[in-house]
Amino acid sequence: MASWAAGEGLDATPSYHLLVAQLLTEEGDYRGALESFETAIAGAPNDVYARLEYGRLLLRLGRSQEAVAQATVAREAAPELDDVLLFYSEAQMRLAQEDPAALEKARQALEEIRARQPDNIEAMVTLGQIYLGESRPDEAAAVFKDLLSRRSGNRMVFSLLIDSLMRADRPAQAEKAMQEVLDVDPGFTRARLSLAQAQSERGDHASAARTLEEGPNEVLTDPEVRRRLAFELHQSGQYARALQLVEEMLTEDPGYFPNRYLQAMSLAAMGREDEAIVVTRDLLRDHPMNLDLGVLLARLLESRQEPQAAEETLRAMERRLRSDGQIAAANQARVERGLMLMRQAKWDKVVGLFQPLIGRQVAPGDMDMVLILVEALVRADRHDEALQLLARIEPDTPAERRGWARQAEIFFDLGRDREAEEVLSRLAAEGTLDDLTLLAEVYQSRQRYDESIPVLERALELDPDSTSLLFWLAAANERSGKKRQAEDVLQQLLAIDRDFAPALNYLGYMWAEAGENLERALLLVQQAVDIEPDNGAFVDSLGWVHFQLGQYEEARGFLERAASLVGDDPEVYEHLGDLYVVLGRLEEAREVYQRALDLEADNAAVVRGKLDRLAQP
Repeated sequence: MASWAAGEGLDATPSYHLLVAQLLTEEGDYRGALESFETAIAGAPNDVYARLEYGRLLLRLGRSQEAVAQATVAREAAPELDDVLLFYSEAQMRLAQEDPAALEKARQALEEIRARQPDNIEAMVTLGQIYLGESRPDEAAAVFKDLLSRRSGNRMVFSLLIDSLMRADRPAQAEKAMQEVLDVDPGFTRARLSLAQAQSERGDHASAARTLEEGPNEVLTDPEVRRRLAFELHQSGQYARALQLVEEMLTEDPGYFPNRYLQAMSLAAMGREDEAIVVTRDLLRDHPMNLDLGVLLARLLESRQEPQAAEETLRAMERRLRSDGQIAAANQARVERGLMLMRQAKWDKVVGLFQPLIGRQVAPGDMDMVLILVEALVRADRHDEALQLLARIEPDTPAERRGWARQAEIFFDLGRDREAEEVLSRLAAEGTLDDLTLLAEVYQSRQRYDESIPVLERALELDPDSTSLLFWLAAANERSGKKRQAEDVLQQLLAIDRDFAPALNYLGYMWAEAGENLERALLLVQQAVDIEPDNGAFVDSLGWVHFQLGQYEEARGFLERAASLVGDDPEVYEHLGDLYVVLGRLEEAREVYQRALDLEADNAAVVRGKLDRLAQP
């Protein structure tokens, strides 16, 4: 050791040895530094900063237990110093890798800092991350939210808050927080993408697209934002705009697979099938194991009235996947093929396709195939075989309960109500949210709305804020003639999610049908159309509200567009016929009333009466 390091000829005070320890640490002479730290502390045992420096070196050397010992002594000597508490928590966290009990001591120290210095970013971020690591996201969110209220604009803390809220299953609060930060910091690209993703995941693709489009220019040039925007435009039915954006991106990167796939999807959605087939086949040559591409090509061929080519596409895809050992994907290709054959009403062929794959006991992973096979057997009037197949599902699994629900539906269809109720009583006895949801679905699928109401109310006790359950309950009340109860439930739903488009449309249409609250109905249905501009049912509702308000020209534009969007809905044609009568366009009214009858309108007698009156002189 150099003479200066040994202190030869000098007054070697504790301060001197501390300085030497710091210099030796910088030079990488850790052994000499440790000796000097120990000498300094021996001469001044109450010097907390010497112990902190010594402890940091011990941590650097992986000696966590000794570092904690130094931090503990320093904390006892100076509990009021935040630097001491911070190092104590850091040392305990490092020790937690060997001794999990140390993490609790670290958390307690950080909570002390939070009480005294809640705007300490380093400490609060560490505390929040500890809570996340302990699967306590609510506490983590509280820490990050409080920190942001004191240190607004910190993007890292904001990201941690959103992560905590999502882990705590509080998506509405997460979305609100994301919107608030964008109001202050519109150029925060990651927040904008996160908000769009959250909106997309709950099915509101139109809002997701608007969120992205409202970003400043520097955000809109980000490649990830552009890709996400194209996807959301496509998902919200704005196919032409999605295609335009995708093709712009393809000029920059012609080989980027996600953009080329979205190009094919958009072309298909716009009815440009020949172009879509060319793109899809080209992609499939490069990605022969991509099941999504195979399914898309098959559906395009089926739409072009080439069922044999479509079926062969899926058969070849299944062969490739199975030979490659991708059994689950191969089975899914067979499921898609079965669905195609069902659309062609080839029930016996569907049965032959799936029966060889089903074992003596049905595994939960085979349920998709089983349900298609059951449907084919029912359509082929082979109900007993369908019931026997459902009875073979592996017991004590969620799949078994899905099987019970399907059994009950078959019993109801056969008029064997007592047996159906016996099966459904098993679901009711299980009493979980999933079981009650299945039970309600069975009653609603068989238009037994009164019986579904108490089941849905029981399910809502388990999940009071479920928008899907509330919507089903509102529909069940309305179809059971309980209009006011339905209205109350829809209002409750919209208080939870003001942008839930189906509820906006349902309540607005209810009011329009009753001829009440028409101005409010117009606002609600317009909002639903803004969210889903190409939803034909919503556009029809908007036209019908205008009709009820006597705004016939406005009604005509929406009702004619609705007929072009959903050409198989008899109610849309009845509405359009009523409008044409008011406008004096009687020949067109006759045509659309007849179209409603051809589509087997539920109120065919009423529509027939309207058509007959037009025939009278």
